[in-house]
Amino acid sequence: MPSPFTSLTITAIGDFGSSAPPSKLRQWVEKNGGIWAPKLSREVTHLILGEKEYKGNIEGAKKAQEAGIWVVSYDWLEDSLQKRRRLAEKWYTWEYLREKKKKGREMKRLGRLADAKNFNKGCEIAREETGSGMSKRKPSSARKVSSPAITLGTSFKSSLAELKERREKRAQSATASTTQCNDTASPKSTKTGTKTIPADISTESQQGPKTEKLTDNYHIYRDHCGLDYNVLLIRTNLSANKTTTYNIRLFESNTVPHMYCTFIRYTPPAITEDPPNPNTTSNVPNDTATPSSSDTTPNLPPCQHPSFLRLKALISPHPKPDHPFRTLLTLPPSPFETAFATFRAAFRDLTLLPWELRISPSARYHQIALAKTLNVEPFVYRRPVVGMPVGVLYEMENNGWGKGEREEWPWTGTGYVRGRLGLPGMEEGLSRSGGIGLAVFKEEEEMEVARVKREAEETARVKEEKLEDGEEKPRKLVLKLGNKREEGHRGPLFNGVSGTVTLGEGREKEKKSASGGGLSLRMAGGGVTVKKEEAGDMRVKLRVGRLRPSGPKRWSKSGFYDHER
Repeated sequence: MPSPFTSLTITAIGDFGSSAPPSKLRQWVEKNGGIWAPKLSREVTHLILGEKEYKGNIEGAKKAQEAGIWVVSYDWLEDSLQKRRRLAEKWYTWEYLREKKKKGREMKRLGRLADAKNFNKGCEIAREETGSGMSKRKPSSARKVSSPAITLGTSFKSSLAELKERREKRAQSATASTTQCNDTASPKSTKTGTKTIPADISTESQQGPKTEKLTDNYHIYRDHCGLDYNVLLIRTNLSANKTTTYNIRLFESNTVPHMYCTFIRYTPPAITEDPPNPNTTSNVPNDTATPSSSDTTPNLPPCQHPSFLRLKALISPHPKPDHPFRTLLTLPPSPFETAFATFRAAFRDLTLLPWELRISPSARYHQIALAKTLNVEPFVYRRPVVGMPVGVLYEMENNGWGKGEREEWPWTGTGYVRGRLGLPGMEEGLSRSGGIGLAVFKEEEEMEVARVKREAEETARVKEEKLEDGEEKPRKLVLKLGNKREEGHRGPLFNGVSGTVTLGEGREKEKKSASGGGLSLRMAGGGVTVKKEEAGDMRVKLRVGRLRPSGPKRWSKSGFYDHER
């Protein structure tokens, strides 16, 4: 095997650590066929330069390159020794390495910008859907009026504790609100009559919720594989050219420890915006969707208390399939196990597939089989394109939930019940206008055609077995030909010695031989009847073959006289 540094003259400038002193470098170069130069000269072909030395004398390195010397890093020498061959120098030049590092920093910067953009987008979606997103920064003057700013050393308060504190403040402010409103009739109120009371109410509302914004802001959850849990499910109507969509989202709080909630939105066909109908837009109003409220919202009256609204949502009418619908399936703050289990249950209700089979190669076959069994047109999940994150993959359990990276999930053993969430539009029957329904009907048609073909083949096989050997098959062939037979089709296939033999001539000769008492002989090779006057057992040899006596004879299919068998 050739040495990696054959016909190369190498020198080094710089400090490469205690593991690579100049003596070691010289030893490595000379043992691998190279020549070590103690200093830079015209005979040098490769200059190993340290990073500090390159930054301190970039012009000198450029002049060396112009003179035909490769200015490389120490990694080129080390990698060439490990792989026992001379590697390409252009990937180890300092110009390439600096450009590569620059691109890496730029990619990191763009990655942080992309992550921030996705995070802000998720916060905007959370604000639109649940009324809780990323709170806007308030000016310093407004912060002085309200509670003091939260520092890093402040102890964390859960949302439940904040809820209790807010309820106590509401109860205290409810009794003092009437007297406070009456006492505000000051000379300032006569000048700006309608502006004084809202100003007092806004200051009251700003005194409490400042700490709540830290705990009640949410964004779309992203797992460690990079998948955003923002799932879009589509059901198409091919004949009407309409689509029905479901959007399932899993939100995560911005603060630690993280809390979660599950949101779902239903959009029926031909409706782009949600009409402001509280009976159909949500089972749980946005006021109870998250513990936080807007900064300018006054204290809620008793008729809008969260408990009252929650009880009202329980007796609200069931959402209709032809009206848009959105709600929080899991109210915040909820643990991840509860919110994720609800997320998976909603996904399975709509697609008929467990969350574990969403990107399985056999997912469509399973979905078609389940849709055929339940007679339901399911929604379709479009898996991410190649190269995009697909999320954490879990193993299936017997009960259909899942077993993941840990040995046991917290919700192991929780049975799945279809329709428990009461989602609208999930019981549409199969039809040819649906994507899955069309596939089911095509499969049934193909199965019917295959069944008919198989039955026809079985019938033909049975008939073939019943046919007897002998005259049955030729008769069948003759019937297929339409009984069109040529004249003399029973005649001999070959001519005899004396010429063409016809059926009539052969029979006349048979009659004459029988009436004359002679012996009829059949020629083995020619099919000619020869008559002999003398009876007896004789053999006559002719040029075309040997004759032999014949007993009772008949005309064979081949055209020859033959003995009876």
